[in-house]
Order: sequence, then structure tokens, then C-alpha cells
Amino acid sequence: MSATVPAPADTALESVLGARLEIDLDIQTEAATEAGVKTTAETTAAGSGGSSSRGLRLRQMRLFPPLENPLTQRFGNAFFRALPRLPGVYFFHDSQDRLLYIGQSCDLRARLGSYRHVTEGRHARRTLRLVVRVARIEWRVCPTAAEAVAEEGRLLLEHRPPFNRAGVWKGEPWWLLLLHEEEKAEAPHADRLLLRLLREPVAGSLGPLPAGFRRTLPVFLRGLLRVEHPEWRLADFPCGLMHAMLPLELCVRSACVAHLRQELSHACTQGPARLHAALAALPPPASAAEQELWQEETERLETLAARWPGVTGVSVQKCDALAAGPCSPDVTG
Repeated sequence: MSATVPAPADTALESVLGARLEIDLDIQTEAATEAGVKTTAETTAAGSGGSSSRGLRLRQMRLFPPLENPLTQRFGNAFFRALPRLPGVYFFHDSQDRLLYIGQSCDLRARLGSYRHVTEGRHARRTLRLVVRVARIEWRVCPTAAEAVAEEGRLLLEHRPPFNRAGVWKGEPWWLLLLHEEEKAEAPHADRLLLRLLREPVAGSLGPLPAGFRRTLPVFLRGLLRVEHPEWRLADFPCGLMHAMLPLELCVRSACVAHLRQELSHACTQGPARLHAALAALPPPASAAEQELWQEETERLETLAARWPGVTGVSVQKCDALAAGPCSPDVTG
């Protein structure tokens, strides 16, 4: 199913929102009359014994009054209220019918309606430029959220819209190799797990994994270690694990390497739904900063769990035999 709603081009509004005006202080008074800039003078008295000093401060007010969001002006609130509360993909076109952006959501009404609240100062300038240029909105309903994600990925590779950044190219896949440190003859450590990200498959590696997996794997690892060691502070986590992008090789200490290896393999191949549930069930940490961080991590896992089936299509090339179950929790890491 598809539907299209055109809207007239509004070049005047675009020029207003994109205007940039610099006023020289020497002609501030004259420019204020023509451009609507108010000049205020504040007088301050200071000192003792009857002495005082006066100072003039010029304050530039907003050049334009607050404007209604261009999407609301062009399409009206009734249009957004009539959108389906169903999963699907949506398309933004400009006044010349050029495709600007492709997105997806599990709730088209909520997602498209959120663009009505895009404002300067709260959103990226790229998003502001997009909203100003939208003249036509199209959407397609999908049976499930996972199918919407898959359809978006296919369409992004096909059309590569100018306002999309992620997903418009298909990078090289990753393979993940998980090894006990004791399997390395030069450095035997039974309580450590070695992770290697590879571009080519080797015996025992998991893959192929998506091109963005190097940014996804740290989220999995942080969550798993948080569940295994809820008493850990942020400083206790391995160096490099708190970065957005994981190093190509990382060694992680664990209370039970076999269990960590098993859970990480499950998250990579089946998705992080089980990990998200375990992390969400933990009591919050003591500090407010850590509470905020782990709340964000839980939300990331929730998002990944919702989209994982449509994002990866991961298959295990070969996996070593894993331990049957978790180790005793009284083992310290």
C-alpha cells in the first residue's frame, strides 16, 4: 500500500529559515528600524559617595518571530492525525519531486509527526534543511517492523537519497573470533576472553556480520559484563570497551569465560533480546551519571533487539563447542 500527499513549494519560508544577517554595531540603530531589531539600553549605577557610572549595552533581539513548523503549515494537523499507526517506510520529496530521504518506523504516525517538532537549536541543521525542503510525503505500510527495516535497507542501497547517511552503501562484512586466552600458548590466562574482528572468515569465527558491527559489538559486551558484574564501576571495564568503536582485538576478563562466550555468540546470531531483558532487570547503579549511561545502553539494546532480524541475517559459519551452562557466580573476575 502506498499513498502520496503533495504540498506546494514554499521558497519564501526556506529563505526566511535559512537567512543569516550580520549587523555592524556602528549602524545598529538604523538597522534596528528596518529589520525589526530592538536596541535596549541598561543603566547601572555603582560606587560610593554619590559617584556613579553609566554603561550602554546593545542587545540584538530575534530578527524573526517564532514560526510554525513548515510541515504543519504545508500539510496541516489533519494529515498527520490520519496517518496509520502501523510499521512501514516513508519518503520525503522536494518541490521538483526529487527524493530527499527514506526512513522507517514501527509507527508511521508517530515518526512522521515527530518532524513537526523539529526546531532550530534542538536539532541538527541538516534535519532543519530537510524539513524546509519537503514538499511531498509518501509512505508504504509493511506487515511487520522487521520487514520495514529490511525494506528501508534495500531502498537505501537502491536510491541513496542525499539526506541519508547510514545505510546508503554496503560495507565489507565482519567475522568475530572468540578465544579463551588459555588457547594462546604465549599468554595463558584461563579467565580472559580474546575477541578478534576479522575481514575474512577463519575456523570457528561467527559471520558474516554487518558492516556496522564494530559499533554494535561494544554495546553487547558492555551489557554482558554489566550483567555478570553488577558491582563494577565504569573504571573497572576493559580499556577500549567504552569507546563507540571496538578495537580490532580486545581481551576481556570474566568470571566465566565459557558463559560470556556463549551469551555473546547468542547475541550476535539471535539478537540481543535476552541480553536486554537481563540488563533491564538489574537494580540501578548508585551514581546519577552511571544511571544515565546504563539507561542509554538499555535503550540501545532495545532498539537493536527490535531491528536485529531485519538488519543482519547473520549465520554462524562455524562455532566451537561451548560450555553447557554458566559457571558459579561466586568466581571473581
